[in-house]
Amino acid sequence: MCSRLCKAVFLVGGLALAFGLGACAGKHHRSDPEKHAEWLVEKITDKLELNEAQQGKLKDFTQQVLIVRKSLKNEKPGLHDDFLTMLSQPKLDRNQALQRINQHIDALQSRAPVLVNSFADFYDTLNEQQRRILQDKLREHKEHRQHHHW
Repeated sequence: MCSRLCKAVFLVGGLALAFGLGACAGKHHRSDPEKHAEWLVEKITDKLELNEAQQGKLKDFTQQVLIVRKSLKNEKPGLHDDFLTMLSQPKLDRNQALQRINQHIDALQSRAPVLVNSFADFYDTLNEQQRRILQDKLREHKEHRQHHHW
């Protein structure tokens, strides 16, 4: 029953998560997203044995993720403040809560095409072996995250 938007949000979120620009890959530069992205590009380049053109596409993708991450992060305090204000009331204003959630979904949806296209530009340059390695690494990452979160 998940709509196209829901699937797009999960895809984009999964891509960003998979590339560690949100919350993955250990303690490497976690407080500095740009350094973490550089570290991750190096790691992926090494694991997949990327050529220069592929590495360029990967860098383009990580830059797009960083831009989207920053813009969403800038909106996050307002979202949290709004919900804290709503939760301080005796009854939750359901319409206001839904409206605020829909605003956040709209923000994600407006950015999704750029991320999907940028990732596809990178992915389309990979050969079969590189795609298989990437898929295996993403599966490992998913399994690791499932065991460490409730």
